[in-house]
Amino acid sequence: ATLLPMVLFRHRNINRTDIALFAITSTVLSFADKMRRETKYFFKRAKGIRDGLIKHAPPQLNPSKFLFQNDNAADRVTLVGVVVNLLLSVGKGFIGLTCNSSALVADAG
Repeated sequence: ATLLPMVLFRHRNINRTDIALFAITSTVLSFADKMRRETKYFFKRAKGIRDGLIKHAPPQLNPSKFLFQNDNAADRVTLVGVVVNLLLSVGKGFIGLTCNSSALVADAG
């Protein structure tokens, strides 16, 4: 006890200024902690979204290489089906317009 300065043992009255400073300090610290937690949560969500986009994005290759070197046959079949359906729709629309057939135009659209 002889190593500690006597200032630590002096009795001090707590006044309104001390209470106000304590309230302001604790409010600022709790607000800063809440902001830190919100920022951490935001960055965690942003990283999750980014990882999901990267996981499900097609590789950055030449499209012709991707279409013909892809090991997933379901993707290739789906893409071929979409292209064929688009071509058939455009063809129906063109023939419907040239032949004045509202049924073909309606079916194409």
